[in-house]
Amino acid sequence: TETETQAGLKFGDFEVLQVLGEGSFGKVFKVKKRDNGEVYAMKSMSKKQLINNNQVRYAVTEALIMKQLDHCYVLKLMYTFQTPDYLHMVMELCNHGDLSQQLDQHQYFEENLARFITAELILAMEHVHAKGVLYRDLKPENIMIDSDGHIRLGDFGLAKQAGMPEDMMADGDEKARKKGMVA
Repeated sequence: TETETQAGLKFGDFEVLQVLGEGSFGKVFKVKKRDNGEVYAMKSMSKKQLINNNQVRYAVTEALIMKQLDHCYVLKLMYTFQTPDYLHMVMELCNHGDLSQQLDQHQYFEENLARFITAELILAMEHVHAKGVLYRDLKPENIMIDSDGHIRLGDFGLAKQAGMPEDMMADGDEKARKKGMVA
């Protein structure tokens, strides 16, 4: 499914099932879309916090980059929308948390499992690089594990599109306002 940016989509179109995590700029929820019953992860970022900390460009960059990536080992962005106070990114849900949580539970991985995870990560990174994206935040917390035990590379907030001029990155907040991504 292609990523949908829907002006008509609203927070109330989703039922919040639980809070999965909390960060400096917002929360990640496990949600169910009311019209189709599909379960997703929704990253909701406070516009006020993003603006006050000069971080709008990172949220916008993350959404723009994730929209162009389509690979079985890269976290899939399903929808983006905004409310007066928040930017929302609705992504596929990875039920088994992240690699860091798995390492905490198991202390170490058997060699075959480590090879399997590494191979999937290499394939994900090859795809990301083939799309001209520089992924700059590789760590266990950004490698999600799906219900079948496969990885999904996520969190593209620090990523950069190769060839994107630095001034375009620096202007991200103003460009986002002009495109209606933030008020």
